Amino acid sequence: MNRFSKTVEIVNLVLFILNLIGSVGLGLLIPSNVLKPGAYNWILALALISYSVIQWLVGRCIYHHFKNQETLLEINGVQYKN
Repeated sequence: MNRFSKTVEIVNLVLFILNLIGSVGLGLLIPSNVLKPGAYNWILALALISYSVIQWLVGRCIYHHFKNQETLLEINGVQYKN
């Protein structure tokens, strides 16, 4: 019954992992001589990780929305055909 919400959950997890990998890659590509060493590098790293977590949380909200909609459809008697 919950095929679409499961797909949304998997896509959200994959995007979260790719976003984290991209953030780490971006952090490694930025030369340390462009930014002052120290606090700026930590601020950039925290900002990129925070963005990844926010994206994951928004994806979870979307997942729960679709899961609730599928539950309502199931309660109302609408069934998916396999």
